[in-house]
Formats: sequence, structure tokens, C-alpha cells
Amino acid sequence: MSTYNEMKKKAESDQNRIELRSEKVRNMIGEMPSFLIRWGNTILVVIFVLLALIAWFAFFKK
Repeated sequence: MSTYNEMKKKAESDQNRIELRSEKVRNMIGEMPSFLIRWGNTILVVIFVLLALIAWFAFFKK
């Protein structure tokens, strides 16, 4: 089992390796993928529409 200090040193070395990469790679790592945003928004809209339809049918079926 790793101690806190060992994990901290490993995290710092990982951070240093990332900082040594080129600017292009750092930009790619820092960006959120556009497909993730697009599909995330699509899924949220579908869930909202489904909830609205369920509420509408439940209200008018009574």
C-alpha cells in the first residue's frame, strides 16, 4: 500500500511529464471533445422531452 508521500511524489512526476509535452499536446489534453458536448446535449434534450411526454400523458390520461 502506498503512503501519502509516495502518491504525492508520483502525482508530481506525472504533472511534470505532462508539462514537458508540446503546446499542441497540452491544448489537446485541455480541450473537451466536441462529440462529448454534442452527445451530452442530445441526451439531456431527449431525457427532457421524454419527461415532458410522460407528464403530458399522465395528466391527460386521468
